[in-house]
Amino acid sequence: MNRKNRLAVWLCLVLTVLMVVSAIPAGAISVSVAGVTTPAETVSTPNSAGKIEVNTGNPAIDDSVPVGNPGEGYTPVGNAINSTEDFNNMDPNGKYYLAADIAVSKTYAGFAGVFDGNGHTVTVTVPLFSAPQSATIKNLVVEGNVATVNNGNVGAVASGTSFDCNFFNILNKANVTAPAETTETEHRAAGIAGRTNGYTIFERCTNEGTISGTSICAGITALASADDASEAVFINCVNKGVVTTIRSSAAGIAAGAECPQGIMLFYNCRNEAAVTGQGGAGGIVGYSTNSLGVTGVRLYGCTNAGVITANEGAAGGMVGIANAQGTIENCTNEVTGKIYAGPASTSNQRQAGGILGSATNKMLISGCKNYADIEGAGQSGGIAGVVNSTDGTIQNCQNYGAVTSRLNYAGGITARIDTFGDLSKGETNNVIADCTNEGNVSSYKDNVAGIVAYSQTPVTIIRCTNKGNVGARADTPDNIGVFAGGIASNFACSVTIIDCTNNGNVTGKASYTVSDGVVTAQGGGTAGGILASSGDPTRKGVTRVIGCVNTGAVKSGESRMDTVPNNTMYAGGIVGYQYGGGSATYLVVSYCINTGDVTAASDASYVLGYANLPYAIITCNVLAGKLTSTCFPEGVNANGSSVLNALFWNNASTLPEAYYSNNWVVSTFTGTLINNVAGTGAGTPVGMSGYAYLFPMETAEDPFTIMEDWVKTDSPRDAVTQITSADEFLAMSPIGNYKLANDITLDAWYEGFFLGTFDGDNHTITLNGKSAFDRFCAGAVIRNVILAGTVSHTDSTGALGRYGGATFINIRNTANVTAAKNAGGIIGSVAENSARFENCVNTGTIASTTDKGQNASGICGYVNSTTTRFVNCSNSGTVTAIANAAGIAGYTGGGGNYITFVNCTNSGVITGANHVGGIVGEAQLQSANPMFDDCVNTGKIVTTATADKGAGGICGYNGTNTIYMQNCYNSGEVTGRYAAGMVGDSAKGVQATSCVNTGTVTSVGTAAAGIANHHQDTGCKVMKFVQCVNTGKISGKGSVGGIIGAGYAMANNTRFVCSSCINIGEISGDGGVNVASLIGYAYAGGGVGTGIDVQNCVAGGTVTTTGARAGAICGYMNSNIATIKNNVIVSPVTATAGTHLYYGSNASDITPKANIANNAVLAGIAMYDAQQKNGGKTYPLGSNSTGTVEINDFAIDSTLTANTLLAAGIAPTVDGKYSNAFRAFFGGTENNTENKVAVYNAAGELVATVSTLTEASKYLTEGATVKLLANYYAGMYDNLYGNGISYTLDGNGFGFYSANTGKYMLNFSGSGSVNVVNFEVYAQGNAVRVGLNRRSAALNVTFTNAKIYAGSANENGYIRSTCYATALFNVAPRSVVEIKGAQTAFKNAYGVQILCNDGVMNIEDGTYTTHEIALETWGQDPVVNVNGGTFSGDRLVDTSLITSGRGTININGGKFTYTGMCVMRVLGGKTKNEAGADNTITTATNARLNVYGGEFVLAAGYESWWSAVVRCGGGTTYGSVLITGGTFVNKKAENSAQVIFKNNTCSSLIITGGKFLANAKQTYFVRTNGCADVVLEDGYRPTDSLTDRATSAYSGTYTYDGASYKIWTLYGATDGKYAMTTESGAQVRMTAGSTGLRFISTITADKVAAAKALAGDKGSVSFGTVIAPLDYVLRADAFTMAALDGALTDVAAGKRYVDIAAVEGLTEDAEGNVKIRAALTNIKAANLTRAFAAVSYVKVVDATGNATYYYSEFDAVENVRAIRQVAEAALADTKETQEGAYIYAILDEEGTVVAYSRYSESERAVLKTFVA
Repeated sequence: MNRKNRLAVWLCLVLTVLMVVSAIPAGAISVSVAGVTTPAETVSTPNSAGKIEVNTGNPAIDDSVPVGNPGEGYTPVGNAINSTEDFNNMDPNGKYYLAADIAVSKTYAGFAGVFDGNGHTVTVTVPLFSAPQSATIKNLVVEGNVATVNNGNVGAVASGTSFDCNFFNILNKANVTAPAETTETEHRAAGIAGRTNGYTIFERCTNEGTISGTSICAGITALASADDASEAVFINCVNKGVVTTIRSSAAGIAAGAECPQGIMLFYNCRNEAAVTGQGGAGGIVGYSTNSLGVTGVRLYGCTNAGVITANEGAAGGMVGIANAQGTIENCTNEVTGKIYAGPASTSNQRQAGGILGSATNKMLISGCKNYADIEGAGQSGGIAGVVNSTDGTIQNCQNYGAVTSRLNYAGGITARIDTFGDLSKGETNNVIADCTNEGNVSSYKDNVAGIVAYSQTPVTIIRCTNKGNVGARADTPDNIGVFAGGIASNFACSVTIIDCTNNGNVTGKASYTVSDGVVTAQGGGTAGGILASSGDPTRKGVTRVIGCVNTGAVKSGESRMDTVPNNTMYAGGIVGYQYGGGSATYLVVSYCINTGDVTAASDASYVLGYANLPYAIITCNVLAGKLTSTCFPEGVNANGSSVLNALFWNNASTLPEAYYSNNWVVSTFTGTLINNVAGTGAGTPVGMSGYAYLFPMETAEDPFTIMEDWVKTDSPRDAVTQITSADEFLAMSPIGNYKLANDITLDAWYEGFFLGTFDGDNHTITLNGKSAFDRFCAGAVIRNVILAGTVSHTDSTGALGRYGGATFINIRNTANVTAAKNAGGIIGSVAENSARFENCVNTGTIASTTDKGQNASGICGYVNSTTTRFVNCSNSGTVTAIANAAGIAGYTGGGGNYITFVNCTNSGVITGANHVGGIVGEAQLQSANPMFDDCVNTGKIVTTATADKGAGGICGYNGTNTIYMQNCYNSGEVTGRYAAGMVGDSAKGVQATSCVNTGTVTSVGTAAAGIANHHQDTGCKVMKFVQCVNTGKISGKGSVGGIIGAGYAMANNTRFVCSSCINIGEISGDGGVNVASLIGYAYAGGGVGTGIDVQNCVAGGTVTTTGARAGAICGYMNSNIATIKNNVIVSPVTATAGTHLYYGSNASDITPKANIANNAVLAGIAMYDAQQKNGGKTYPLGSNSTGTVEINDFAIDSTLTANTLLAAGIAPTVDGKYSNAFRAFFGGTENNTENKVAVYNAAGELVATVSTLTEASKYLTEGATVKLLANYYAGMYDNLYGNGISYTLDGNGFGFYSANTGKYMLNFSGSGSVNVVNFEVYAQGNAVRVGLNRRSAALNVTFTNAKIYAGSANENGYIRSTCYATALFNVAPRSVVEIKGAQTAFKNAYGVQILCNDGVMNIEDGTYTTHEIALETWGQDPVVNVNGGTFSGDRLVDTSLITSGRGTININGGKFTYTGMCVMRVLGGKTKNEAGADNTITTATNARLNVYGGEFVLAAGYESWWSAVVRCGGGTTYGSVLITGGTFVNKKAENSAQVIFKNNTCSSLIITGGKFLANAKQTYFVRTNGCADVVLEDGYRPTDSLTDRATSAYSGTYTYDGASYKIWTLYGATDGKYAMTTESGAQVRMTAGSTGLRFISTITADKVAAAKALAGDKGSVSFGTVIAPLDYVLRADAFTMAALDGALTDVAAGKRYVDIAAVEGLTEDAEGNVKIRAALTNIKAANLTRAFAAVSYVKVVDATGNATYYYSEFDAVENVRAIRQVAEAALADTKETQEGAYIYAILDEEGTVVAYSRYSESERAVLKTFVA
């Protein structure tokens, strides 16, 4: 060892520092010890290299650096690993780096620290880690072969399931194989990690190994899961290894992406190798799943260059199968990335797509390109194979590869679009926009097209281009035909094609029947330049082709017979064939151009080859090219009819209604305009004015010029035409765009269909007998019209139109309407196409008058369409019909219907013989559920028939499916047989949530209910009522109930469920039987599993009947099961016989003890529990048939309050429209509006009003305010996101409610700061999460005067959650929560009130009341600073009020009172390594409790020998406690009560100050069980248990809270000196208004000389001091700047410590000793009790410029001080006589000198401010 090295070691080991601490005035150096700031996670647009830039906190590494290498100049942090043995002996929570290549043959289990490969290689035969948790693994190269499986998952780096891990800069070269599956476990294989869950990052990871297995396999991870709103992120990951599985899915990056509640992101990922799977196979993702209906899987900027094969499923360049909603943007499948799906097969499930194989959920695919050939055994698409979506979008995508299907359906962009999911929100809207196909497209059979081949759901195709040839495969056999379209092939529904172009040749193929080599039949093979075929006999739809161009040759299938060819062998330049399945099916072709030649075996036309539909509009088209019929070259068939037609050939007698005009034919064409066989106009010549104009080819201008100069000049495509008169109105084009310029009067209606746009501009149309329009087609839009006058018709009619589907917005009718049937204020009937009614109003009188007149309403009389929505519609007019009368829709029905009513109201009088409702009269839907949301009736509802039934405030009668409703309200009077406030009668069940009836309901016969009735039907599955309220009077002649009147459930397992419902209305039986406050009659027909389930309800109001069988819960039940729990019963029940609390029953197998418990009954109600057939016996309250008390009911007093409900164990759930049922019952303000949130900018200007906080995030800017406008009812994960801004969330006096248990209902995410004011939170489960994950950006949230309550109900009725399930807060590590004032309570809940999982929480003030734990830290290094507030808890068990499970709690002030085992407890920290032979202790987690001030009171009530104010350790866990101040009071009176109890598992207890009070019979100041590390201020360290010695003593008394207590201290080992003294040499200098600590270090001359020798002549020596909060120092491995930087990554750089270089404070005496003075000034008041530590250093810079630091030894006692500690010592530093520096007299109140001090009175006054 050379001289310099020896000197360095000696200097490092023996450098000592003598430190003197003093308080000093403010100086130049200050430090802030709070705050966390780290870079925000952001996603930006691609950079110049085309990559998306994402900040995850991992360091940036230049692309030129090989993967696995950290780069030049990298310095690892942590402990070095030099061998396999070192690796095996790692601390699971430690930080390590490889210093050499190693080989590993034993997997390390449970790693949770940092493992840095440092660019070295690990050779493995097993996975490196198993199930790592919250670990970081980085800068690593892995080689070898791995086949071991852990928990079904194998990866070279990690097996099992990895939770919350960060994998960074890893290269895997190892081959990974998963063995054959067993029946118990799936075996997954991956290059990096077998399976991941939670918050996971894979960044810059590459796999080069071969991956194979029997289950899902992938290059990076086999299965990635993102549960509980977490995220998994893949950034710049690459797979270069072949991936193969013989079963299930495979992918280059992640085979399975499962995000049931989270998000999965893929940025700039790439696959370069072959991937083969059986299910989903993808270059990036094999398959995805998601259950929340949110965008779960997102890909940005990814590429694939490998061959992708799915043998039995779907294959895609990016994603194989997408069951989750997803986004794929700017991704590319390169020319080498050929896609194959399945062998030759008859299954159409073998889908192949250049980007996506198959999707069963909403997808956005944007900016993607495919260059490779695509071949699927089923359906093939250049971009997507199949997209099953209600509103998916493919936009700005290009395909350049050849696309072919070996079975059916091939499309240049996508093969097929279908609908899966809920259609109830309106007509679907799938869009393909701005896409291009340049590849040839072919299919074995069925349909082929340049863009999309087939769809069963409405699609809009806009601005798309096809340049490839389209047709059948060469191997298609004779007996199979193919329809071909340049843009689209076959649509069995509505389709809109706008501004699309086809330049490719389009060829259909006919099918042939061959017998003995002779073709005996043939047909099919239709071709269209834009669309091959549209229409379906079972569907009604609209085909629109507008502004499209075809330049390609179009040819149908060829004829191979000598006879006349089949009539389906057609060709059209625009459309090949149009089929009409109903009166509402029609075709529009306008502003199109055809220049391609059209050839057909039979009929050829420029526009439409063949028309078989009732209505068509063909206008403003320019047509050119050659028409040819191969079978009839002369253009005339054997019947003499033309087969060459400019517009179309038709075989429908109704087509003269068609509208065709202003078409231009540019050729030497000699055929006919149309060939209309059965109608007028057959053989009309081309030159007929108004239909079409012949422009001879030899003089013709270019067709495109004609379109611009002639057609559009005469008829502008988008022009709006003003209507000024009735004549102009009646002459409108059916597809025009019109606006009414003034009021008009109509004596006739607009004849025929209208499908254009008409804007009334709020002018009035006065009607004289007829409606304004005759019929509408889907696509028409009518808005802003006022209707007046009278309308009558002998069939269906409304004031606006007779029938037809369209969009109707802001239509107001004042006209009186009379019809024989189907009378409506707006429309008479919507019978086929979909319709939408929005903001429509009727005030006129509506009547269906004949003796059979049915279906009348204020808006639409009859609805039988696929999808119809009524939004914000209202009726105040009188409506009358024989049957089916209503305010909004008289009748709704039909097959496959989705009809919804949102925010609709009725205030009119509705009358009919039967089936009468405020919103709907009769609902008869065949395959869907009617939906009512936020609907209100205040009008009178009357049915007059006595034999029929059905009168309801919302719906009269529901016939075929369960009816769903929420947030509905009725205050109107309802009268009829089977009458109810919501649903009069339902044959198939009712499910109602948060519905309220306050109206009077009267049944003239049986069945009356506040909410709903149900009559006998075997199909009923659901009768469920949640948070429903009735306050109205309900009466009838039998089966009367406040919630359910009569209910019949004939199917097995049907339940009548009432949950959190209330009735306080009067219930009257009027002589009938079966009467009750909640359920009148429940008949289950003896079905298995049928019965009633009533929980958390209030049965109020009076119940009376002169008949029999009356009860509080249920009048009478004939079923098998009764569950009645947690209810409050206050209903007095009067009946002639059979009164009972719960139910009467005719089932002998029901006993009162079964499922009946915890019900609170109003004192004085003397009824039997239940009456049943079993021997005719009745049983008294609280007893069963054996007399044993098992029901556990109890009586309550007559005052019913919220506290009464809580005492009964009932959780007042709050997730409902009207504040919730309980709040409504107790007089809380009802909220009859939707959720409303306003966003204001910094200037106070209103920016937006939205319904959710998530939506409000879109409008946040700097200084914005988000304000609640009503009580807010949260969904799961309402997320308020701000990026780098400061804004305010103002509760505005309203409450934030959620009934969601176990999930955080309010999330703050992003970066910046949020100030939360005037906020009240009520949650059943967890309340607030700040920072969504461990990579969240720095976010500061401040709560001022907040009120936060949480809890959830268990099966016993208590609001109960464990500390993992219920908490007020969850804070991410980079976030900070400031609580400047709060009121919180758990309301008898168990669990943690404030749970700081991560991050930093500062509590300044507030009142916190709990039943168990008020404050706990748990997670990854959270920090809680408590500076004030009042905390209290009252649980009489062995729990603590404050628990440091993991992380740090710093207490500077506040008062804490608890009756349990202890006030404060440390649980986490260190844990024993059970696997170690030497039983060594290894650090597992950081758990520290630092107390600098505050009051801690352990109240009487729970006595235990281990009761203590502070309990350190417990079980097998370890932690540390530091106490420098505070008052600790133990009020318990029994033996063995101590102030501090230190278990042998507590690693460190340091006490340097504080006051300790107790009066127990036997009290210990500190009692220990095996004293591992107890440090007292004088340095005494006991070596054995202090409980074996007389160690405790007291030094006087102290009055606290009106009582006198002994002051307890602990004697030292031998000298008898109190441990609680401060160093006698402390000096204090203080001026008013200044705060500071001065640390003085002395370095002896010999150490200075050694440092100078190290530096040499060309080097330098300097000195300094590092000052840091003690709690920060204790988190680091050593007190050095490097150690602090490594440990405090959650604390911003510059705020971890202060480095004070010795310049002005440096002095050197004559002997060469150096004194260093370092000052920390401007210490905040909140930190006066916070301990600060100091260490000095010598910095040696050698001749080469390299700097080395040599630190002094650090003493956790001697080198630590706090302002309060120094001030207390200074005040106590006195002498009895005046001597030396003690010159200032201290006087008592009478002016007598009692002592002398070194400090003046003014200085002492300042000191006293620091100890107050």
